[in-house]
Amino acid sequence: MTAPIVPALRVEDLRVHFRGPRGKVHAVNGMSYEVRQGETLGILGESGSGKSVQAQAIMGLLESPPAVIEATAIDVVGTNVLGLSGPGFRRLRGSVISMIFQDAVTALNPGLRIGTQLNETLRLRGGMDRTEARARAIELMERVGIPAASRRIDDYPHEFSGGMCQRIMIAMAISLEPAVLIADEPTTALDVTVQAQVMQLLSQLQTERGMAMVLITHDIGLVAETAARLVVMYAGKVMETGPTAELLRDPAHPYTRGLLSSTPRKRQRVERLNAIPGSPPSLIDLPTGCPFRPRCPQAEPACALHDMVPRTLGFGRSSSCIHARSAINV
Repeated sequence: MTAPIVPALRVEDLRVHFRGPRGKVHAVNGMSYEVRQGETLGILGESGSGKSVQAQAIMGLLESPPAVIEATAIDVVGTNVLGLSGPGFRRLRGSVISMIFQDAVTALNPGLRIGTQLNETLRLRGGMDRTEARARAIELMERVGIPAASRRIDDYPHEFSGGMCQRIMIAMAISLEPAVLIADEPTTALDVTVQAQVMQLLSQLQTERGMAMVLITHDIGLVAETAARLVVMYAGKVMETGPTAELLRDPAHPYTRGLLSSTPRKRQRVERLNAIPGSPPSLIDLPTGCPFRPRCPQAEPACALHDMVPRTLGFGRSSSCIHARSAINV
């Protein structure tokens, strides 16, 4: 018998809330997904939907308290990180799973030279001496397309452009050749040309190293070009999942359709884009049933009673909408 393929990353029923003076902030509510080796999974949603919080929970970066993290499993290459101690998790971070943070300019320490920041990971986690770490840091900078790396390694972050800072963040994230890379809004604040260069670089590195990648974004065009499968989030919950091309061509949830209708498209001339009416709900006081219900054009009384468990629709699709089956004509 062939042994089952172990996902590079498996998240099952992840829940994250924060205790605050006004009550619990329910940031992530029952999120599940898998990413296979060499695959890119996109996580799409508006700001505040829980995309970044779930990534920080997986990386063990949320302080407890105030954060409370619960899950059936968070498996990284077969290791359930929920049961790991702090030191045990730190040994995985960087070498097995790594993360590119949004807004690289502020993520880098402005008071330390780039070489110092790259060398720290290589020496502490990679076991290299000072000479080896410097040589490896220069090699990484060259690999991500930073010219004159042997000279610029001693520069400070403010001496680099936003695009170059993002490349440095990528170099830091891949320095120990992780099996899983989480890219949180990796093209934020970059112009279109630099965005394309950064994503091309990530794609090349993924192909070379066989990394699994989780791409977190609110950019529909970016996931359409990059991700094989897609998870759509709203108010901390998963609205629907499926192969990216099929999901975007025939969305099964009104929220996804609302996102698509509010996004400009090539060869489509309109005077005014459609906008989803209303605002996202407070994460302290979520509506009963579907959190999108107050803004949904298809809402009905049953939506307030629906338990929001994603239902399998076939063809690798799932949706949390009670109208989903008719929506995708399964």
